[in-house]
Amino acid sequence: MQHGRQTAAFRRGSVVIISLVVATVLEYMAAVTITQGAFMILVVFAAIKAWLILQYFMHLSQLWQIHEE
Repeated sequence: MQHGRQTAAFRRGSVVIISLVVATVLEYMAAVTITQGAFMILVVFAAIKAWLILQYFMHLSQLWQIHEE
């Protein structure tokens, strides 16, 4: 059972890292090519990346969960 959790966690982490790489590439392309209104697009990309990092690497959602032992 533990192996299945580790595999799922590894897969989820890999998907998040790939998503961050793709978002960074798209953010760079938007910054280089778009001249008007690029700021709002970059803010959206930054917010998405920040949410991914907070959610999956900093475990922000676990702050409000009740842990029973």
